[in-house]
Amino acid sequence: MTTGDTSRRRENAFTLVKRLVSGGVTLAKLEVQRGRQEMARNLGQLKGGVLQLAIAAALGLLFFIALIGFVMAVLVVLGLWWVALILLVLMAAVAGLLAWRGIKKVTSTKFTPEETIAAVKEDVEWAKNRLLRRG
Repeated sequence: MTTGDTSRRRENAFTLVKRLVSGGVTLAKLEVQRGRQEMARNLGQLKGGVLQLAIAAALGLLFFIALIGFVMAVLVVLGLWWVALILLVLMAAVAGLLAWRGIKKVTSTKFTPEETIAAVKEDVEWAKNRLLRRG
């Protein structure tokens, strides 16, 4: 009977080790997937910020074109110079707003998956505590 009990204990120990390793591998896969999702979310924010900066740059170019048009209108003394001035002010305001929002998004984007790193550290601490408690 002693031989059967030892075999059953070894089988149970081997089964437990196998389940532990399998669980660790599954956890690692889930953490990698979580890291990828977090990085994709961060890159999405970066993409939005870069897009806003591109629009702001285009409007800034239009601002300079309108400025030249305004100066020419004043020089030629057209009666509609005030329309060019209004458009100039509106374009400058929109370009400034988009540039500010774009810069804010780009600078706030983090390129490290901090949530995933924290979760992995927590998982490692939990595993250490479990192993030290049993050992």
